[in-house]
Amino acid sequence: MIEIQKEVKVLKVGQIVGNSEAALLAKMSLKPFSYGMNIEKVYNDGNMMDSSIINFDLSSLVGKFQEGVKNICAVSLQTGIVVPAAVPHMISNAFKNLAAISVETGYKLAALEAA
Repeated sequence: MIEIQKEVKVLKVGQIVGNSEAALLAKMSLKPFSYGMNIEKVYNDGNMMDSSIINFDLSSLVGKFQEGVKNICAVSLQTGIVVPAAVPHMISNAFKNLAAISVETGYKLAALEAA
């Protein structure tokens, strides 16, 4: 058994695990290993490209996605094909059209006149 009396750092990131450290970590049921993969090249349509083309941050990915949604919404509004992203805009445009018609014709709701 091991009794831990104070906080001690057994290993640092990148440090080689020696026999004594491995034995101590094994007694505590800890495994100081992690596995990963580094991308060196990207293959696309017969072309080998440097891995730097896939280095991007989350905000740029979100920005590209939002730009695509805006384009789909614009196409939907122009063609009349209903997609979920365009529904709020369609409702807003319909309300604007109704408001414009009521202003041009002078129509007022009875509930508004009573107030």
